[in-house]
Amino acid sequence: MKKPSFKRIVLIIWLMLILPVFATWILIAQPGITKNSPSKLTLDSARLKAHVVKLSEGYVPRSYKNTANLDRCAEYIRAHFQKAGADTATQEFTVRGKRYQNVKVKCMIALEMIGYFSSEPGSQLYPIPVLKIFYPGKGNSIAVIGRLDQRKIVRKIKRLMQGATDLPVYSVNAPLLVTGIDYSDHRSYWQHGNDAVMITDTAFYRNLEYHTPNDTAERLNYELMAKTVIQVFEAVKGLAEEELPDARN
Repeated sequence: MKKPSFKRIVLIIWLMLILPVFATWILIAQPGITKNSPSKLTLDSARLKAHVVKLSEGYVPRSYKNTANLDRCAEYIRAHFQKAGADTATQEFTVRGKRYQNVKVKCMIALEMIGYFSSEPGSQLYPIPVLKIFYPGKGNSIAVIGRLDQRKIVRKIKRLMQGATDLPVYSVNAPLLVTGIDYSDHRSYWQHGNDAVMITDTAFYRNLEYHTPNDTAERLNYELMAKTVIQVFEAVKGLAEEELPDARN
C-alpha cells in the first residue's frame, strides 16, 4: 500500500485545524453576502445629541429610588414619538413580569449602548480572545447579539441593518456563559419565552469609561449613532412587514 506523501499529510493536518475554526465562524458570526438597500432616511445628529444630553443630564438621578425622573424620561420619549406621528402606548408590568394586555411579541430589540465608536487599532476588546479571529480590532461597527438558538432572527435583523447605511454590522450568536451576552433588557424577554436580541456598540468591551462618571454625552459619536438609528429603523420596518412564524433555528 502506497504511503501518503508529505504534502498530503500536511494538507490533512491543515484541514483538521482549519475546518473547526471555519465551522465556529459560521455558527457564531453568520457571515452573509445579502444586505438591505441603502435607506432614504436622514437624521440630524445635532438633534440626536440634544436628546441624549437632555435625558442624561436633565432627568437625574433616576433609579427605582427616583421614579419621578423615570416617569419624566418616559413622558419625554412618548411626546417626541407622538410629535413624529407614531402611535404610542404604555405597557404595564406586574412584579412577576406578566403583561396585562397579553400582547404577543414578534421580537424585542434592546439598544444597549450604540454611540461609542473608535477607529484606533486595538480599541475593540472581546470576552474570548479567539473572537479576534472573526471580528475587527477597531471599535467602529455595531453588533447584533443573540443566543445560539436565535440564529434565524439575528441573521434577519443583521441583513436588514446591513447596507441601510455604510456603518459595518456584525452579529454574534453565543451561549449564555459568554460574559455580557445577556447584559440588557432582552434578558427578561428570554426568561418569558420571547425572541429578543441586543444591538450594541459592545459597551465595556469598547468603552472603557462605561458606567463611570467620565462616560458623558461629549464622548459619543453622533454621526455614527445616527446611522445606527437608521439601521434599527429599517430592521424594525422590515420585521413589521414580514411574518415570522418561527424566528428560531
